[in-house]
Amino acid sequence: MTACTGTAWVDDVEIKVVGNPLNKSAIMQKAKALSGPIVIPHPWKMQCGKDRIELTELSVIVPEKDDIFKNALSKWLKEEGIPHNFALPGKDINISNGLVYVGDSSVKEIADCRARCYPGSTWQDLGDEGYFLSIMRKDGKPVIYIGANSEQGRFYALQSLKQLLVRHDNQLLLAEANILDKPVFSRRGIAIGPQWFDNKERAIERLANLKCNYIWIHGAFWDNIFGGNNSRQHNWRKPLNDNHRKVLAEYLKICRNNFITPTIAIFPRGIPLIQYSSDTDINLVVGKMSDLYNIGFRNFGLSFDDLQNIGQERLIVQADIEKFGNDMGKAHLYFVSEVYKRLKKQHSDINFGIVPLVYGGFITLPEESSDFRQKSYLRHLSALPQEIEFISCPYEIENIREVTELTKRPPLIWDNVFCAWERGKAPVFIPPFRWTKGLQSMDIKGYIINPIMPSLEDAAGTSWITAADYFWNADRQSQDASYQAAIVRAVGGVENLDSLKDYTDFTSKLNDYTIPGKSKEEQYLYLQNSITELQKWQKKLIPAMPKNLSRAIDEEISTYLTNLELIKNDLSAKPFPIKVKRLSGAIKIDGLLDEAAWGSADSMTGFMLIGGKPARQQTEFRLCYDDQNLYAGVTCLEPLPGSIVARHKVRDRNIWEDDCIEFFLSPAGNTSYYHIVVNTIGTIYDAIVSDPKWNGNYKAATKIGADSWTLEIAIPFKELGLVNIKPASRWNFNICRERYAEKPIEISSYALLFKRSFHNPSRFRVLEFQ
Repeated sequence: MTACTGTAWVDDVEIKVVGNPLNKSAIMQKAKALSGPIVIPHPWKMQCGKDRIELTELSVIVPEKDDIFKNALSKWLKEEGIPHNFALPGKDINISNGLVYVGDSSVKEIADCRARCYPGSTWQDLGDEGYFLSIMRKDGKPVIYIGANSEQGRFYALQSLKQLLVRHDNQLLLAEANILDKPVFSRRGIAIGPQWFDNKERAIERLANLKCNYIWIHGAFWDNIFGGNNSRQHNWRKPLNDNHRKVLAEYLKICRNNFITPTIAIFPRGIPLIQYSSDTDINLVVGKMSDLYNIGFRNFGLSFDDLQNIGQERLIVQADIEKFGNDMGKAHLYFVSEVYKRLKKQHSDINFGIVPLVYGGFITLPEESSDFRQKSYLRHLSALPQEIEFISCPYEIENIREVTELTKRPPLIWDNVFCAWERGKAPVFIPPFRWTKGLQSMDIKGYIINPIMPSLEDAAGTSWITAADYFWNADRQSQDASYQAAIVRAVGGVENLDSLKDYTDFTSKLNDYTIPGKSKEEQYLYLQNSITELQKWQKKLIPAMPKNLSRAIDEEISTYLTNLELIKNDLSAKPFPIKVKRLSGAIKIDGLLDEAAWGSADSMTGFMLIGGKPARQQTEFRLCYDDQNLYAGVTCLEPLPGSIVARHKVRDRNIWEDDCIEFFLSPAGNTSYYHIVVNTIGTIYDAIVSDPKWNGNYKAATKIGADSWTLEIAIPFKELGLVNIKPASRWNFNICRERYAEKPIEISSYALLFKRSFHNPSRFRVLEFQ
């Protein structure tokens, strides 16, 4: 009911639409009302005074055992240019300096201060990771109290202290405040793939600043040494070398110095095929994990997610089929149990988790569903020892409870909410992290996100900030309030919000590059006006923003300008709309394209890679129709026909992993569309958007020649829910091609695309029936 107003009646229930959810612009408007210092994640309890206290020199009384905290505090004070010295409790201190008391409930000064600031609270309230922080003026000098039950809690207090320091007129001023704080979820962090592993120091520093404590290391880095979604490689079987061990030891040290626990997962898959019943393969995994243990790791995992992407979601090895009755659940139960048992026998102090093959799509399926076998898979795995954790992707309370019932343990949540932004460079500000209402610490083992890869992430950092805010606070903080604080932090204060709000309003219309207009002239005018407006924003906004944000906004505007110019050029070079002529004569679907009717149909070419560069090997298509069918004839230039990849022979498998043509047809001209994929041997995948349960009835044929391959297809209108086609009817459409015959793989499209996905209906072209 998006954008509806008024009243709707459903049975006996009255639904009134009273307003739309707040968008980014509205949230920015509300953020202008924020006052006082901002601490992220937002503290459980916070009292702010009006005073700003100058820091000149500090004496720090810190427990002798707090080496990590002491080093982190000293590093920060040196970076800020604040002279300081350390003293042990009970030793002589320089009372002419400001004082910092660090410790637990045994330090009288800290205990008394906490009792005054938060009467009725107890140290037990803070748990292992909570903290108390107080900043006040005493006898004209700053006094800072940092108290917690653990060094980790005191480390988190330091992260809040850093955010309360501001520079003003060459002075370092600390906001007067009292904070009593603790996290809701015990584990908070990210799943780190190859891109973030290459930026590990940056990732760990960011996690520490946001009081996160967990990393699940996965992904195909180091040439798939831990495995990955590559059906042609098996490097997970290779041992670690000395350089691997050195880098991992350094990585582990950085994690420990920031109170972050890393888990390393192995992805056993690829060619040669994994044999789940094989002692050899089981012992290979155990041996590699034992090697990691000797480096210092204590947390390990196995990942079976997305095996369907390489066609290995079913048992293939005959020995496995015979042992497990062709049941993947039984196979994974045996494999995980044996790996864990053998590793545990060698090293008793390990922790273990798995990402199962079924991690999200099974939720709420009825018992009679054809996909109910997915639940059966999880029920098999529920027999694993209780200490083995499940990493899963349910987000709503009822789904989390169902996972808990199926696996007989609460899950560690892995959230892919930000992955959609990886199809192209994310805007400077993206929508906030989803907020699951009512989720409590006892419901889950922790919460992690898969962050946007570094080269594509949102420059303002709101994705990480709002996610960390939720991990720490859950229902203690609202989604909108979290986003407001993140935006104010990013722009350097509420005074910059007005300009940013207007810019965000404007660019929100450009994010998906939808170009309005029923004619080429109307679209061209819209493009030119948008370019002119962006150039004005570039001159106005860049000087007003903080340095890092102004650079990102400048890059974003430059990207918009470049892409809009590319769209203008593409619009000029290609017909709009594409004319689909009524068929004259008959077409035999044999893949030859030798009928006279094809000669009278308009030829379309100019296929481009994602981003606008011309494809090396071009594709040409022709369209025509009669009362029953839409006909498409496609010619794919191919100088290496002997290298064409055509592995998939079963309908609705991952046909796009072969040399193929993809059709996207939207008769209604909206975000709903039919998706049809045909490879060079005529195997078909079809879906409505991404739902492959829909199957159409087509005639398709292909031919491979000396320097090209051709596809001929008849698509009945009735399969698309249409009775007849009226002249002047318009559809949105696109035709795309995957080419695997030569490296690098070539992914091309007739419509100009900027995101790394063909599923981009805002950029579909327009056809018109004559």
